[in-house]
Amino acid sequence: MTGGILLILGIVIRITSILFIVEMIGAVLIVKAGNGFTGEGGYEVDLLLMAISISLLLSGPGRIHIERDVLKREIFQRSHIKK
Repeated sequence: MTGGILLILGIVIRITSILFIVEMIGAVLIVKAGNGFTGEGGYEVDLLLMAISISLLLSGPGRIHIERDVLKREIFQRSHIKK
């Protein structure tokens, strides 16, 4: 629950995304693997949340996030590759 709140507020997005990915892998493999992909108890929503978390992990926070506004810096700086 706190991970969702951190994602909504925009605090430590990449760390929270990693934790969500691990949580969704565990949910799919341990709890919902026998239920099938769709239907009641299916794991399609879990895979969607995992895809969203992977997207947030790769792209990082957007322009508006509390981490930049409150701390005046990003905890994990974006790496800029110059050509």
